[in-house]
Amino acid sequence: MQLTHNTLGALRQTYVASSISVIVLLASTVASPADNMPTIAEVLIPKLRSNFGDQAFTLRKEAAEVCIVFASPHVDFGDVEIVDDGYEVTIQVGRFTHGHFANYDDRLSTTQAHEAIACDVTRFLRDLFEDRIVLWGSHGGGGGWYSIGHKPASRSLDHGNEFVWSGPRSTSS
Repeated sequence: MQLTHNTLGALRQTYVASSISVIVLLASTVASPADNMPTIAEVLIPKLRSNFGDQAFTLRKEAAEVCIVFASPHVDFGDVEIVDDGYEVTIQVGRFTHGHFANYDDRLSTTQAHEAIACDVTRFLRDLFEDRIVLWGSHGGGGGWYSIGHKPASRSLDHGNEFVWSGPRSTSS
């Protein structure tokens, strides 16, 4: 089954996360020379460089995993880490939550699916870095995010402090 495009609407859910950093983990599965298919990380990294050239990120390679890390501008937010899980990308978003970016459209080739995932991740990061994504909660209890202007009605209003990439968000925002 091929991977398909995941919409941000589906990602505006509450997730329970298990780490303190925002991590987009790219666990790259190595393509065999015979199929010569690029991994999601191989498609994503040039997009990140093109879109966020001035925004510093680091690459960590451990065994078959590649981890892309964007250092947070605010100590209370936490870093963003991106991991290629082979069929999807997992992003750990600061001290709040994580999200999965995948594509299950079986009409797309693997390369096209990886391109769609990389575009979704890039779009999400652009919104995050421009303070258009609000995060709440913690890895210790649960958290999530929503786009400014699309606050979920079903979420409890008593969820604690909200943050954007640049730092705490006032409740009057």
